[in-house]
Amino acid sequence: MAVAAASSSSARAHIGCTTVATLAQDWAERRPAQVAMRQKHHGVWREATWGEVWDEVMAAAHGLLALDVEVGDRVAIQSLDRTEWVVMDLAASAIRAVTVGLYPANPIAEVEYTLADCGPRVLVAEDQEQVDKVLDGGVAGAALEKIIYIEDRGLARYSDERLISWEAFLELGRRHQA
Repeated sequence: MAVAAASSSSARAHIGCTTVATLAQDWAERRPAQVAMRQKHHGVWREATWGEVWDEVMAAAHGLLALDVEVGDRVAIQSLDRTEWVVMDLAASAIRAVTVGLYPANPIAEVEYTLADCGPRVLVAEDQEQVDKVLDGGVAGAALEKIIYIEDRGLARYSDERLISWEAFLELGRRHQA
């Protein structure tokens, strides 16, 4: 986490290279009010600035650390393109974890194979359909410790202790950061 916590120039000096996380941090430091991303929400475009994105990246990175994700551990993301995908990818990079992307259109058999092969400790699932592919597919491998879901519609009655909402995950990260 030293990369994310240090200033961008000292972070690169410390690790000897520029990473995608240090590039995002540079933008957040140099142009915090500049729009970094736009995403439609219920038909309305919402903008996120570099400062806002970096704050969320830091919360997610600390959330991963609070879940004991370590250097080289895999973090799987099973979602369409969206802000949370980018945030989690940058957060994983910031703590030197490895991101594994899964297409949300993948059938259960491919999800099972990919997760069994890469052994992620954490999975980010976009919605109930993606969560079901993991839970119904029998991908309960010992390595998968947390399933972070982005959209909660349809998940209210699920009782798997590995499930945590995106908002609760970010709050865990903010508490860890404090």
